[in-house]
Amino acid sequence: MGQFSQRVFTQIKNNIDNINEASDETEVDTTLLKSGKKLLKIVGEHIEKVELKAALQKSNALCIKSKYLS
Repeated sequence: MGQFSQRVFTQIKNNIDNINEASDETEVDTTLLKSGKKLLKIVGEHIEKVELKAALQKSNALCIKSKYLS
């Protein structure tokens, strides 16, 4: 999750001057936001149950997807 966040912040830093105003939320944006919220809930539930291996496996799913961020 940290790597994904770092990549997002790097993209923002490198491109902030090229963004005039925020665009409307797209279907992809909505899907990504819903997936992130769902993932955080699931990981949190695993952590509360001390199912740390399951929590780590779920959070790694986001890291795998982050390779497509460009």
